[in-house]
Amino acid sequence: MLFFAGTRDPLCNIEKLREVLHRLPGQYDLEIVNGGDHSFKIPKSSSRSAESVHRQIVEKCLQWLDPIAK
Repeated sequence: MLFFAGTRDPLCNIEKLREVLHRLPGQYDLEIVNGGDHSFKIPKSSSRSAESVHRQIVEKCLQWLDPIAK
């Protein structure tokens, strides 16, 4: 299972999420989006662009789907 979480997501406490993920019977991967909210939007004051966030998410999905790329 692949999970994404933004560091500014008020609906997801990342530490609690990690505790739950550790209890899963299967393998999982958690990708953290630094500065991202629940929709992975970042503050305008961030030096990071929305494009870079989208690229991070897409690249992680592609890597996760392609076992050779891991």
